[in-house]
Amino acid sequence: VRVDGANWMETFRDSVQQGDLSGWLCPEALEIVSDSGVHEVGCHGFRHIPLREGQVSEEEARYELTCASKIAEQKGITLKTFVYPRNLVGHVGLLEEYGYLGFRGEDVSLRANGRVGSFLREFDVWQKAPPFKVTPGKLVAIPPSFFLNWQRGLRRAVPREISRLRWKSILESASTNDTVAGLYLHPHNVIDGPGTLDLLRDVLRMAADLRDRKGLSIMTQQEYCRQTRMLKW
Repeated sequence: VRVDGANWMETFRDSVQQGDLSGWLCPEALEIVSDSGVHEVGCHGFRHIPLREGQVSEEEARYELTCASKIAEQKGITLKTFVYPRNLVGHVGLLEEYGYLGFRGEDVSLRANGRVGSFLREFDVWQKAPPFKVTPGKLVAIPPSFFLNWQRGLRRAVPREISRLRWKSILESASTNDTVAGLYLHPHNVIDGPGTLDLLRDVLRMAADLRDRKGLSIMTQQEYCRQTRMLKW
């Protein structure tokens, strides 16, 4: 498949031919999450192909979802929520066909403002969580999540205390205004971004404290979708 004019699988296939799959596959990570008993294994695609209409055909999107479903079945996992690669939402109608309850929505403001805007947002210590919305139709559009600052390159210039204050505002607004504060990062961010894991621990401690003091609900995407669907009917 070609995306943005490039052969999407070329680098992976080169690694296969060289017999070096380090960094590509990590089944242990799936086992850790699925065996925990408290976490949800969601879907982020099979080959991490952007599924925006115009970038890939419905046939390619269907192939992506079919392969993901086959792997999940082999692993004894039921996929119920979807996070689009690159946060590019598309071919939404197929998700319901494949048994999904919902998907993480797209933050169009991030794309409009680019990387500079995304970086400057890290200094917004008054950031608020987006409002809870009951979306039309059966599929639930989960509010966009906030990226946990990856402390690498220019982003290392963001003081940890600033990041803490930003997340304190996000989480407190969620606990008092019935809004949604989602967090996401990539696994490699905690490997090549010194301090990112410490920041993640800070945020999780704040969330746990607000859960205990102010009743902040901490739930998986699937739990959120099921709760939202109950409000529709």
